[in-house]
Amino acid sequence: MTLSSTVLRRWTASRLSGCFFSVVAVLTFAPGTEAIAGLPDILTVYFGGPLNNAPVTRFDIDSNSPVFSRPSGTTGFGDMVLTSDGRYLTYRARRYDSPPGLFEVYPTDGTTSLLVESEDAPEYFLSLAALPDGDLYGYALIETSPGSFADKMLRLDPETLDYEFAPWDVTLVPQALATSPDGEVYLWAAGSDSGSMFAFAKLFTVDPDTGSTSEIGGLEGLEGGINGFADMAFTQDGRLFGFTAINASPFTPNSVYEFDLQTGVPSLVSTPGEIFSSLRGVEFLPIPEPSTPALAALSILIISLLRPRLSQSATRWTG
Repeated sequence: MTLSSTVLRRWTASRLSGCFFSVVAVLTFAPGTEAIAGLPDILTVYFGGPLNNAPVTRFDIDSNSPVFSRPSGTTGFGDMVLTSDGRYLTYRARRYDSPPGLFEVYPTDGTTSLLVESEDAPEYFLSLAALPDGDLYGYALIETSPGSFADKMLRLDPETLDYEFAPWDVTLVPQALATSPDGEVYLWAAGSDSGSMFAFAKLFTVDPDTGSTSEIGGLEGLEGGINGFADMAFTQDGRLFGFTAINASPFTPNSVYEFDLQTGVPSLVSTPGEIFSSLRGVEFLPIPEPSTPALAALSILIISLLRPRLSQSATRWTG
């Protein structure tokens, strides 16, 4: 079934306004835990915030607690991406006092800087991925004529915010995108092969050049609306996680899920809670390299542990 542009616009409006559809089907997932051991921190951005000041937060998933949360001085952030050259970029929607723009986010302290803005740029990105060639790829709301809007898959130049339409299968509604460490684009999307508006939500890989998708798997037999994941992100070692905000049907709100890359099924692993309520963009931080003092201390420890054995071996050889 092909979803009409009216349905797509309604879905987009619901994402932006926070007025989400209800879900009739009740699904159960793997039981969650209160924290996830052994993962690097995440960097998060939000659509809104107190006093019109969306925060940038560095969050320790291991302890389910923020490392810092810094006001950004603006609002309307959408998805965030980690580029191939190691930059964290987030797209700001059009605001009453400023056009759409692209910001760089600095993970050490949460500060941001405006890189470029344009009156002709897309109004908002619902999902976004960084491509190996430097372009950005995502599902955006654009103004097709004065007062008329549509949802389109786009390829965006991050230097100018110039964009071109990308081929797309309109039977799928993208909800989250992520780029794997080897440069492959993954997509979580809703769709229907029956009379209902949405009947499934599944994980796919997608070719941005052709729009062709390869289904991995996911959830079927759904009824009603699917709000799904606010964002997805890969760790450096190739694990894919999905993050939900306050409206997340059919998933647990304000939570973290890990995808099985063989079946596409997400499993609940943590529920950080209210701090995720207006979450829009997430990326993992690099696993820190051991510092020189730490390596030196480790070397001393190893030597101290081995010294008795070395002395015994020397005694045997000389004795």
